[in-house]
Amino acid sequence: MNIDASMQSLDVFSVAQQVSANNVANVSTEGFQSSRVDLEETAAGGVAVADIRQSSEAGPLLSSERLETNAYGQVESVPTSVMGSNTDIGKEMVDMMVNQAAFGANVSAVRTWDQMTGALLDMVV
Repeated sequence: MNIDASMQSLDVFSVAQQVSANNVANVSTEGFQSSRVDLEETAAGGVAVADIRQSSEAGPLLSSERLETNAYGQVESVPTSVMGSNTDIGKEMVDMMVNQAAFGANVSAVRTWDQMTGALLDMVV
């Protein structure tokens, strides 16, 4: 059993969960560009973060208003458009469930390794 791969996977899926959580937290932030984590397989059979990429897709255009002072010194509301966040909340929720399941599977592997090591030490001592 390669415990190092499971321990490394815990770190990797923690990073992936943090990126998804950041995307969800900024879903209402104007102009926010969501990020995604690209994973790669390591030589030891584990997983590592290959890259964290920011999406280049444009978010939806949202109507907004800004206040401006006109030539007469009066403040007036001027309609404008701003780019909203391009975060897909449905995709982020699915990604977070996948990360949670992968994290849980690796926790189980580490726990089993720990129990096996404890049992082995009990037999030796």
